[in-house]
Amino acid sequence: MRSICSKSVFLGWLRGASVLVLVASWLSVVEAQSSWDQIVSSAEKEGAIVIFGQGGTHIRNGLIQGFSKKYPKIQVEYSGARGSRIASKVLTQRRAGRFLVDLVSSGPTSLVTALKPAGALDPIQKFLVGPDVQDPSKWMGGKFEFSDDDGKYLFVYHTFVGVPFVYNPDLVSSDEFTSWWDLLKPKWKGKIIMSDPKVPGPGMGRVARWYLNKELGKDFIRQLFLQQDVGISRNRRQMLDWVARGRYSIALGFATGLAIRMIDKGVNIRMMDPYALKEAADSLSGSAGIMAVFNKPPHPNAVKVYLNYLLSREGQYELSKAMKLPSRRLDVPQDHLPETVYPIKKGMKIQNTYNEASVRVRVKARKFVTSILKK
Repeated sequence: MRSICSKSVFLGWLRGASVLVLVASWLSVVEAQSSWDQIVSSAEKEGAIVIFGQGGTHIRNGLIQGFSKKYPKIQVEYSGARGSRIASKVLTQRRAGRFLVDLVSSGPTSLVTALKPAGALDPIQKFLVGPDVQDPSKWMGGKFEFSDDDGKYLFVYHTFVGVPFVYNPDLVSSDEFTSWWDLLKPKWKGKIIMSDPKVPGPGMGRVARWYLNKELGKDFIRQLFLQQDVGISRNRRQMLDWVARGRYSIALGFATGLAIRMIDKGVNIRMMDPYALKEAADSLSGSAGIMAVFNKPPHPNAVKVYLNYLLSREGQYELSKAMKLPSRRLDVPQDHLPETVYPIKKGMKIQNTYNEASVRVRVKARKFVTSILKK
């Protein structure tokens, strides 16, 4: 009898304990939601957020349109420019004691070489407090990816395998290329255009990848620029137009998202399959998909709300569609993207070109190619 009573008491206690756990869990959820609602309310009182990023209507739309619809009380002030100009402008403001910008979305070069060394950035995770950004398992590798060695400041939200080049299918057969060295054939002399490798951007990034690749390196770079009369351009759309019209046959160091959008519109260009070249080690690029928060942001609560949206499934999908580049977030569809920019195929060797070590190599590669172009 005592045994039966003891068992009943124990089961009663267990049920009571379970109820307490459920109540505690529910209260925790309610408290978290209340805290988040307060952050959103404070952000709406701040009324704005200031973002610097890459130029281009597609990038601007991807970074602000969805957020503006969801949070109409928070005005997004967006300025687009090259990374080097962003860094110069922001650091000039800060030296004058003016802290006017909240966020920057850019490629890695200026973030690693200028903004981070200047102490201009805050660890980003203290701003990742919203309900949609606290689970690293939703991202590739089950973790958040960072460009900086500290793993604190430069959040990488998209990466993709670098496409080797764009070509005019009326003038070039992709079967003609099994190696990067095939670009050195006499028939391509004067037929290649490239985004300027002397300034931060896709041209410099491509040269850095050659520089890093032991099967290519300085020898390939030297021969390409000294023998092939490569055209240099800073107008990324124009160089792709020139390839489509046949003025040039091949474009190197191009803007991948722009090329995909032009192909979707029927422009006569194609992207070379990155897996077709025998120098299998190619690049995993971060492009303009790196986000950082400036310290002393003028709108700290708006930063938290913005990052919660941008890094959510919804925000990443809208951005991926606009930029035509894949998100690192695993639950974001990729049905709108060509296979050539999917992150990795099994067994492929990949070079990371957005971490600090690779950015330092970019600086060396830039100096090297600049010395060649002066000859």
